[in-house]
Amino acid sequence: MTRPSDIPTVPGLPVVGSALDLALRPHAFLSTLSRYGDLSAVRLGPTRAFFVSHPDLVHQMLVTDADRFVRGRLFQKIKPLLGEGLVMSEGAVHRRQRRMVCPAFRHSRLGGYAEVIQDVAERRLSSWTPGRPVDLVRELQELGFDVASNLLFSDGIDPQVMAVIRRSFPTVLASVMRRTLAPTDLLEKVPTRANRAFATASRELHEAVDTVVARYRERGAGGDDLFSALLAARDESTGRPMTDRQLHDEVVSVLTAGGETTGTALTWCAYFVSHRPEVGERLRHEADTVLHGKPARYEHLADLSYTQRVATETVRLYPPVWMLTRQAVTDTRLGGHTVPADSTLFHSSYAIQRDPRFFTRPHDFDPDRWLPERVGPDQRHAYMPFGRGIHGCVGERVGWMELVIVLSTIARLWRLAPVPGAPVRPVFRTNVLPRRLLVIPEPR
Repeated sequence: MTRPSDIPTVPGLPVVGSALDLALRPHAFLSTLSRYGDLSAVRLGPTRAFFVSHPDLVHQMLVTDADRFVRGRLFQKIKPLLGEGLVMSEGAVHRRQRRMVCPAFRHSRLGGYAEVIQDVAERRLSSWTPGRPVDLVRELQELGFDVASNLLFSDGIDPQVMAVIRRSFPTVLASVMRRTLAPTDLLEKVPTRANRAFATASRELHEAVDTVVARYRERGAGGDDLFSALLAARDESTGRPMTDRQLHDEVVSVLTAGGETTGTALTWCAYFVSHRPEVGERLRHEADTVLHGKPARYEHLADLSYTQRVATETVRLYPPVWMLTRQAVTDTRLGGHTVPADSTLFHSSYAIQRDPRFFTRPHDFDPDRWLPERVGPDQRHAYMPFGRGIHGCVGERVGWMELVIVLSTIARLWRLAPVPGAPVRPVFRTNVLPRRLLVIPEPR
């Protein structure tokens, strides 16, 4: 077993190392890492971190040796947003919380959730004006938040409170990745405009969620929405319900996953629909064949196979969270190397899912690479947009369902054409999102 000093080191600049490359040119930087090996060392200012570039080693971190790693730097920076919810908790606390949350996503609830998603999508997408340009970044992010809030609360969230939540999330999430990649934590203490904006947005977000939780807690359990399921959950060892703090943190987690994460995936799906005429045409043909002009229901989803493949391929190229972290609890063997205790490790599904070792023509958008007869074990193993193991996304099935329902609704109602001269450029923050995505909707 080799020493830590034998792990290949990625060349960097004096003092800052690779921090600027990762912050300013993440796509180009990530694409070079595998040439240094499946595990490489990177200097981020005075800190030495490690990048994991092979799905076998990621699987080892997330599944096989999961007890040897904790969440790490990114999650430390996002903790002011997500608190101790399921996304953030560790060890026994996480296992207990996951057992309490899982019933809210059981199979018997999916049909009802599908109806909510379809109702929100129909209402939102039908409001577009034919021929008038639409910024799909704004529209589909807001649609994602509308879906998440309606899944949580059957009566919806007060529009003014929801406006505060929507406004706060982008500011908080942009700061999270910037703080994760900063070469020193001291920069967080400086009263810059960005730090003041982060503090204000975080405070306003939590105050808004507290208002919603208090209002709906008074109603009590008994509904078919997610919040009722969370209220009804009991710790199997103590019989106790979730505290107000737990409820708050789980609501923020659902809004993060449903609003930012799913909204981001929907935006990139719509990009390929609008900028690839053949993709849009096949989607519309499938919607006509399966739905016959009617809204999608849960029982339609299995037959919307091309729509599913479009969503799958989109999330391969643009996974909702492009980079995650882990921290080694003890000295650990990884890929034949010794990773010292307390080391920070990064892994990027964005990089691995574009790696030519695992995907043929990895930068091409090819939904049919997911036809059953074309999918090989390497491809399946390298595909991990929602994580893996005990920390994998508990609401993943609902997220996939939302992508397929919203895509089929767009295909049934509209033809989307890109606005000429409006380039689409990805911006890397906690997620990867276009700065703008302007399209012209024409009714079918």
